[in-house]
Amino acid sequence: DRAQKSSWASTYLMSNIIPQNPTFNSGSWAKLELSTYRFIKNQKNPVKVIVGAVEVDGLAKNSWTDEYNGFNYRIPNLMFQCILTDHEEISYIGFNNDSQYLLKTNLDKINDLVAN
Repeated sequence: DRAQKSSWASTYLMSNIIPQNPTFNSGSWAKLELSTYRFIKNQKNPVKVIVGAVEVDGLAKNSWTDEYNGFNYRIPNLMFQCILTDHEEISYIGFNNDSQYLLKTNLDKINDLVAN
């Protein structure tokens, strides 16, 4: 359907990109995205998914250097995802590094991280 294609295409924008550690992106975060997709597919009511990143002081800083242009990109050290339905809230924080560590949490704790 045309509306679905438009919605899908609107996610492929440079403003919608968060740099990720390749190991994290292809490992635990990819598994989380797949399980989120399956969860949404089985829901009858609307689902909102909020994804973002935050740089937290005291955690290791990440960066990646593009071999093509030599530009050094900052990679946020935490990623978060919140899944919201009419009856449920499921939230995760992931350490955007080689550790593959995901922590189930809640929206209030994510709000605290983002606010500081």
